[in-house]
Amino acid sequence: MSELPTVEDLALVAGVLGLLFLMRFALALRRMRVEAGEPVDILADARHVRLAGAFGEKREPERRHAARQLLLGLVFAFAGLAIAGGMLVADVLAPFFSRASEIG
Repeated sequence: MSELPTVEDLALVAGVLGLLFLMRFALALRRMRVEAGEPVDILADARHVRLAGAFGEKREPERRHAARQLLLGLVFAFAGLAIAGGMLVADVLAPFFSRASEIG
């Protein structure tokens, strides 16, 4: 019988996956700009990656790929942060709940 991963492991894996997808996003944008011979501005390009045709019709498949990487990166990063935040809140509030149960 296999063991289930701990919540801490799930938070860590989700966070690392999110960072890896965001790194792939940045590399995809950089590759598009370098191949086109244009200056690289990751932050400005990140705002435009959601718009169809923002990088030209020729670069549309690469733009869609970069947009998918951004979406997955944000989903996994926020999931990891949410799990870690939930664990932090539970650790901080646990003494208050245990004390309340002793009183009642």
